[in-house]
Amino acid sequence: KAVLNYETLENLINFTKQNYSIENVYLIFSPDSDDKLIKMLKINGFNVFKLSSSNYKSWQLDTDSHWSCYGHEQAAVQVSEYLTKMIK
Repeated sequence: KAVLNYETLENLINFTKQNYSIENVYLIFSPDSDDKLIKMLKINGFNVFKLSSSNYKSWQLDTDSHWSCYGHEQAAVQVSEYLTKMIK
């Protein structure tokens, strides 16, 4: 797993907030995403949703880490439910 440079990410987050409207932007993260980055984004006002899975490996193809049809389906269901809640 890649090591994130949080200082650089903080600079990017601040630049984005100063130069763009983030009100209607929704960031969706995979179940194995970095929790510290997600927390940083939430603290800075971004709409963030982290997908969840009790068996994330089952979302992936046998040959590599790309999502299978099953993984895409699981993500689509969760994103749909999340956006439905956010829009109401």
